[in-house]
Amino acid sequence: QIQSDPLNYLWTAPKTTAQDHAYLIFALGRLADTDLNNAISMVARLVQGVPDNIQKYLYRTVAYVGGTTVLKNNFNDILPIYFDKSYGYPFSPEEAEIYARQSIRFNNWEGVIRAIDSMSVEQKQEDRWQYWLARATEQRNDSSSKKYAQSIYKKLAESDDYHGLLAKALYTNREWNWAVRQAYLRHDDGLLLAAAKRAEDAGWYDRAIYAADRTSKQHNYALRYPTPYKTYVVNHSQAAGINPAWAYGLMRQESRFNVSARSHVGAGGLMQVMPDTARLIARQIGETYSPSALSNMNTNVRYGTYYLGMIQGQLSGHPVLATAGYNAGPNRAKRWQPDSQPLPADQYTESIPILETRDYVKHVLTNAVHYGVVLGQGPQSISNFMAPVPVQF
Repeated sequence: QIQSDPLNYLWTAPKTTAQDHAYLIFALGRLADTDLNNAISMVARLVQGVPDNIQKYLYRTVAYVGGTTVLKNNFNDILPIYFDKSYGYPFSPEEAEIYARQSIRFNNWEGVIRAIDSMSVEQKQEDRWQYWLARATEQRNDSSSKKYAQSIYKKLAESDDYHGLLAKALYTNREWNWAVRQAYLRHDDGLLLAAAKRAEDAGWYDRAIYAADRTSKQHNYALRYPTPYKTYVVNHSQAAGINPAWAYGLMRQESRFNVSARSHVGAGGLMQVMPDTARLIARQIGETYSPSALSNMNTNVRYGTYYLGMIQGQLSGHPVLATAGYNAGPNRAKRWQPDSQPLPADQYTESIPILETRDYVKHVLTNAVHYGVVLGQGPQSISNFMAPVPVQF
């Protein structure tokens, strides 16, 4: 009966003797192999009235079968919980690895630590499990755990294999973050700028900006306002009829020069172009739209500058209106124009009813002034962007 109909057997299975317990475990394993969901539901009933070690092995049986049949049954977040419930009963090397991987999948970091702790000394010293031990340990958020995790990353980073490279990236990032925080707390402008330069050299433009922005007395505007992809930005801006300093100012605010940046609403790339906007631009310039366009740095800048120039033309040629329109949509920017007489641009900006857009315009224009200097455009004044906002037409 156990072989042919384990579910029926389990409904009335005796639980008294050691042999009963062995049959119980065997039948549950058979059921899990053929009907995992039923086995998961049955465990809570089966563990009632049996010794603690049998309870653990019942949970282990379902977790193990579920963890080895992912291709058939997909992932299930109950499995690491069942492994947790079975902790204390010795793990085989394979069981420990499955426990670890199921826990990794569902962010069960304490389970990862327990799984690795259950491995043999030789097994747990493998690079992959040392890496995941560090990843799990640092989730505890106390200083000693983070320090221990960092020591593991540092050791792993000496290798150039997969886990060594992962550890190196994490160790370098955390080391950099720690150094910047300490420099900021000590008002050490020199160290902040050194960190910014290191970040820029590594292509971490967002981090370079973050560090350079935090100096108090000693400033480096080339690090605060970096100009990556300069040939593309300048050429596409000129083709779109806009000031490249303005394009850079917008790009700095939109993505901090993170090519792979994605917003929660789907905007992507350096200039955070929306897919619908990209389709419109592609149609207007006679190109076939591809969803991968936003991930291509050159295309993203070309589309973004084209769109900025396009909406500037739609909004009286005014950079304040176009900046607001880039963030909130050109129709809103137009709706906010005065209806009877021109309005000073600072008054228009301050009265924008959306906080995000109001601050966005201020930041982009501030950036644009500094980028004008960095790009060698001579003395700059924000008044160049602040002509009175005309009435709607």
